[in-house]
Amino acid sequence: MATENVVTAGIFSTRSLRRRTMRLSIIEGGFAIVMLALVDTFYIPYLNEMGATEFQIGMAVSLPALLGGMMQIFTPWALGRFGSRKKVALTSVLTQAAAFIPFGLFCHLQTEWRIWPAIAAFLVSSVGGSLGAATWADWMADIVPRRRRGQFFGFRNRLLGVIQMATAVLAGYILDHLTGKVLLAFTAIWFFAFIFRTVSGLLHLPMYEPLAKKAYTTSNENFLTFLGTLGGNSFGRFALATALLSVAVNFSGPFFALHMLNNLQLTYTRYVILSSVATASTIVFMGIWGRVIDRVGTVSVMRLCSMIIVFIPLPWVMTENYYILIVAQILSGLSWAGFNLAAFVYYLDSTRSMNRVRFIAYFNALNSLGAFFGATLGGWAAPYLPALTTSHSPLQTIFLISSIGRFLPGLLFQTIKVLPSRGRLSAVERLFFDPRLRIRTGVIRSVTRHFKRGL
Repeated sequence: MATENVVTAGIFSTRSLRRRTMRLSIIEGGFAIVMLALVDTFYIPYLNEMGATEFQIGMAVSLPALLGGMMQIFTPWALGRFGSRKKVALTSVLTQAAAFIPFGLFCHLQTEWRIWPAIAAFLVSSVGGSLGAATWADWMADIVPRRRRGQFFGFRNRLLGVIQMATAVLAGYILDHLTGKVLLAFTAIWFFAFIFRTVSGLLHLPMYEPLAKKAYTTSNENFLTFLGTLGGNSFGRFALATALLSVAVNFSGPFFALHMLNNLQLTYTRYVILSSVATASTIVFMGIWGRVIDRVGTVSVMRLCSMIIVFIPLPWVMTENYYILIVAQILSGLSWAGFNLAAFVYYLDSTRSMNRVRFIAYFNALNSLGAFFGATLGGWAAPYLPALTTSHSPLQTIFLISSIGRFLPGLLFQTIKVLPSRGRLSAVERLFFDPRLRIRTGVIRSVTRHFKRGL
């Protein structure tokens, strides 16, 4: 009886520690998302303000993607050496934070080559942050119960999205009202990124880390072996489709900011508002997608959202109307909210605990390779592509090519096996996610019945 009481107390203690860590992960994410908002919104405008060319912009996006992704291959080795996911994550975050200090100072060099040192500093930040990505995902998979992952991460991402949008809008407003001191304002932005990312790293310290019953370094499967199995199973097709989508998305991704600032001549405030509409849309729909994922599964959501993502660049090709582009951004936020949440929950659910961190690291590395090739090809091709018409920008040609390139991975996502739904579906959910197409088969039966009566 005494032993039973100790075990019961231990279970409740562990459960409370997990709940406390889930709450802390939301607070930690709130500080981290401030850094991410500043990077996502102002990294390219910062380089553009320094006078970067389109090729330099492409390299500034592709090189961090490549080296950051390759760094994740060493995640299992780092876990074996440190023996703790917390230590790896903390080292990763603090390295990422420290690199923002030189990154924010290089703009004050009075030389034409200052772009490359700035890119190099950001490269260090990106590589440092990438080391802990798979580690954090594996850690959270052991903390958050499987049945609550869609709802929890949907709520967490929705809350962080509010913070991200508010941060971006405030920083854009400040930049617009510091005429003649834009570079000084950018330096302040990167110092704030350093501070908030450091705080988010320190918040890892009080988090509960379950004992890892895993042998991270005993598997003989290396990255090349993983690549050789991409077409042989559902997770491999998922990883391949995501990497191909990353190629197509990053072919155009770095140039939307240039198009808004240089071609549409938007102020920083209007640029941030247009960029943040997608974030606001993500906030609205993230909670809905979380509940849908918990009911219908991840694959059905990925299938639907990946096909919507195919058409996202087309409004940027057909119009320069600010308000139509706002509608396009709403659609972008809706589709990416569902796709990113479904993809994250899918690779947590579809990998075994023993190999999860290894496969997540390899998945992220492959996805980063796709981002590298896409951004590099886009940066190389941008100066040579013709405009579609005399009234269009050559950048809009890049957007059209990106849309065409997204179609193949969109089809590949349709080949991933759909698992049975976890609950009774509503009529709307059956319309979009029931593979048996009950509404359609009901209509067919009705027509067939009337036809037989006629005979």
